[in-house]
Amino acid sequence: MRDQIFFSVDRSSHLIRRFGIGNDAAEPIEKGVPHPTTIIVDREGIMRFIDIRQDFHIWLDPQTLVAELAKID
Repeated sequence: MRDQIFFSVDRSSHLIRRFGIGNDAAEPIEKGVPHPTTIIVDREGIMRFIDIRQDFHIWLDPQTLVAELAKID
């Protein structure tokens, strides 16, 4: 199986509510937009890493992702 990277759209906000990543302090124009979130799921579908950002101006360090991916490879 080939490794895949993808972005997901959650139009019904089901996963946003399930993971508790909704931005309750959002401006009206941002209603329904979650906090920026990075999730790494392994080939078996097990969530191995999750990072939820309160401030979208502060990005996750790419080296953190590299290290986390190396743990499951």
